[in-house]
Amino acid sequence: LHLMRPRVEGWTTPVCLCSALEGRGLPEAWAAVTAHAEAVRAAGVFEARRREQSLRWMWTEVHERLLARFDADPAVATLRARLEDDVASGRTSPTHAAEQLLAAHRVDAEPPG
Repeated sequence: LHLMRPRVEGWTTPVCLCSALEGRGLPEAWAAVTAHAEAVRAAGVFEARRREQSLRWMWTEVHERLLARFDADPAVATLRARLEDDVASGRTSPTHAAEQLLAAHRVDAEPPG
């Protein structure tokens, strides 16, 4: 009975019983771990996941640095508290407030630090 699809084509997760305390089943459990690693690499899944992780990391860096520059812009700081209050009280929409903040941001602003 399988409740979930395998994440790696051709790999079925084995059930292993082991006890470090009693010293039983450890070689079999480790053999399952290494067999899984080999199956993941053979299927190209390891490399694909690594590429996806690298791309996510790159875009996280871009987002964090853009946000840091945005937050460091004095024009944004001047409007921020008022617009947050306007959005929280319902006086303006989140979209309109975001447009105002983005319009106030100087794209050529120097990076912080």
